[in-house]
Amino acid sequence: MCSSPRSYLPAKQRIVKLERELKDLYAREAELQTRLAQNEQRYGLRERQLSAVAAERDAIARRLEDLERELAASRGRRR
Repeated sequence: MCSSPRSYLPAKQRIVKLERELKDLYAREAELQTRLAQNEQRYGLRERQLSAVAAERDAIARRLEDLERELAASRGRRR
């Protein structure tokens, strides 16, 4: 049941190679997780900015409508 010394070395080298590959994969996964989190933060910020700009646009549109009504009413009183 005991392995020959000749088969031990290649198996050990294979284990070392697989452990190195696994370590590299974990590092790559960590990098990708970090990039994903950064992208999600940027996306969230853009969404909040877009919402703020849309709210500002809507407020300006309402103010414009109010001013147009006020102007129309003012013109109507002068006649």
